[in-house]
Amino acid sequence: MCRDVGFAYFIERDSSMIKICVNGNMEKYELLRVIDFTSDRKRMCVVVKRESDGRVISFVKGADVAIEPRIGEDKL
Repeated sequence: MCRDVGFAYFIERDSSMIKICVNGNMEKYELLRVIDFTSDRKRMCVVVKRESDGRVISFVKGADVAIEPRIGEDKL
């Protein structure tokens, strides 16, 4: 979805880093932890540290039924 609307897309990944393009800017992240997809959780997560400012971020991908209940009403 992010790629479809031109917001962000994946560039490259290896065992220790991820590169993505966000709003036309390449960002590099150190990969800290991968929480694999399971059929019970219906989602997967990666915890990363952004190289430019050291900010730690969790990216989550999964089924709508698994993600939407965890988003606050003010975020929808």
